[in-house]
Amino acid sequence: MLKGSNISTNILYTSGFLVPNFYRPIFIISAPRSGSTFFYHSLRKSENVFSFYRENTPMWIRIFPYGRSEELSDYVSSYECNNRTTEAVKSFILAKGIFHGFGSKRRFSLPVFINNLVMRKSLRYMEKTIANCFHIDAIEKMFPDALYVHL
Repeated sequence: MLKGSNISTNILYTSGFLVPNFYRPIFIISAPRSGSTFFYHSLRKSENVFSFYRENTPMWIRIFPYGRSEELSDYVSSYECNNRTTEAVKSFILAKGIFHGFGSKRRFSLPVFINNLVMRKSLRYMEKTIANCFHIDAIEKMFPDALYVHL
């Protein structure tokens, strides 16, 4: 569930009309203390890059919970990704952006995001989550045109 909201996984899985088009989303892959946070916040200043002020770890845990397999791990296999989970991930990004904004320092990003969504323009999403190194197979399956920045 999104923190502070009533959005459930079932809604995410059935909200196909809420699935935005993403154009070459950016995923930062890096070790802790590598300068990735500075790099991330520098890129966040770009007008057409949509991201969240904090890491989007709750999305991954919500859609791919630890209890889904016998081994507790952050790893998400490409076999776990299908149209349903891909739409859920994209809908989660959209819902979190609408309900929680894209960071307090970017006050104009939400109207731009909604305008792009309504006009069906592609959106450029960026994410930096420490566990992204465990999500590469899933990211590649869900976002085949994604850009990876490895620090």
